[in-house]
Amino acid sequence: MRIQFPKNYPKELPVTFDIDNRITYDHKYTDGSLCLATEIDMVSKLHRSKCIGDYIEGFLIPYFISYEYWKKTGTDIFGDRAHGRQGIFETLRDFLEMPTATDKELYFLLIWAAKIQNIKRLDKSTQKELSKKYSGKIIRLRTLGIPFLRKQVQMLSVPL
Repeated sequence: MRIQFPKNYPKELPVTFDIDNRITYDHKYTDGSLCLATEIDMVSKLHRSKCIGDYIEGFLIPYFISYEYWKKTGTDIFGDRAHGRQGIFETLRDFLEMPTATDKELYFLLIWAAKIQNIKRLDKSTQKELSKKYSGKIIRLRTLGIPFLRKQVQMLSVPL
């Protein structure tokens, strides 16, 4: 294993590589890097981290536990998120505690939180309703950082 640990951690996430190509798991990318979690999951847990131990204990060790379990049973012990766009929406549903939210609703909240779209463009009654209903969710998302949220919006660039 090789861990690339960025100097500006936790603003930038570490990446772990299987340099000996020993892992045969669908949570490994073609470049040999391990898919430990979605970026939202990682940033939400590491954005205040001060040490590599948080990364190792929070993501690397669970990855290997899950991998060993998967080798024996064919299932993921901690569950499984989709890769790409759908994985982002699955993570947002969990992070925002909105299990029935549609992709379109989550996308709207993400662009609002990322300050890409302002609800002030909507009529006053809609603004008031949305602010009352979602302001706590927007505040929670913004703890991840506006630049990070904008990156997530770019990853969801396919129109809904």
